[in-house]
Amino acid sequence: MVISKRRSGLTRFFVLMSRLGDGWFYILIAFLQILILKVQLSWLIFGGLAFAIELALYKLIKPLSKRRRPFHRYPGIKNLIVPPDLYSFPSGHTAAATVAVFVFSMNAPALLPGLILFAILVGLSRVYLGVHYLTDVIVGALLALLSLFLASKLTEFIIQKFLPLIN
Repeated sequence: MVISKRRSGLTRFFVLMSRLGDGWFYILIAFLQILILKVQLSWLIFGGLAFAIELALYKLIKPLSKRRRPFHRYPGIKNLIVPPDLYSFPSGHTAAATVAVFVFSMNAPALLPGLILFAILVGLSRVYLGVHYLTDVIVGALLALLSLFLASKLTEFIIQKFLPLIN
């Protein structure tokens, strides 16, 4: 249904949203938050772990799923960008964007609405551009929530066990 709504201006917008979800944008936001805001060591640990866990889980699940991308399965669907890998499940772009919502809004809560909209648009862009199914995007967001939960527990452990040794 989303694919039937393709228009050139909309396509350019969704290509931009997808490119912002490639990963470099998160490094830029983190760098800006470190420069501009007073960030805690615990935030650095949590953010690093959340993105690392999300990426590790994504890299583990993706080749196991072997789910072919929509444009491979359905001849009527044309991909409007070249995907970074062969399989579609889960959406790593959506997972990373969802992690970014929580990590970057911790230091700047005013960014939360914009970051939520950003993550939704990144996920929607992947469907619109023909490289993901909606279920890939939904599971990508769920993968992010699991990563954030695991990162929070691991961050608590690191802070309790190792930070007292440094001080």
